[in-house]
Amino acid sequence: MTVPSATMIQLVRELTASGPEDRGLAADGVTDLVGALDAGQAHAVAQLLVWLAVDEEDAAALESQLNALAELASHDLLPAAVAAEVRAVPHSRLHGSSLEHYEYLLSVADLPDSEAP
Repeated sequence: MTVPSATMIQLVRELTASGPEDRGLAADGVTDLVGALDAGQAHAVAQLLVWLAVDEEDAAALESQLNALAELASHDLLPAAVAAEVRAVPHSRLHGSSLEHYEYLLSVADLPDSEAP
């Protein structure tokens, strides 16, 4: 499947919103789209989520971003090289489920792309 370009553009706007609650809600929304994203769209969304997670200071938004990445990984839509970039998230920001998602993503990063879950 493929998500319409207008929906993708709106998703990018929401993921990059100035408010952390809006960013968190948008990341949560990614999980609803996972089944409809094609591989290219998923890669673009994943890359954006990683970049956002690295600089995210809000704990709830970070948890949502990492959860969305984990969901992409569980559907074979997260290249290991993109997952590896999660290592740049400051460890001091990881707690509870954020830390669990982070550790799962690192396990994906350690697999060749052809073996990623």
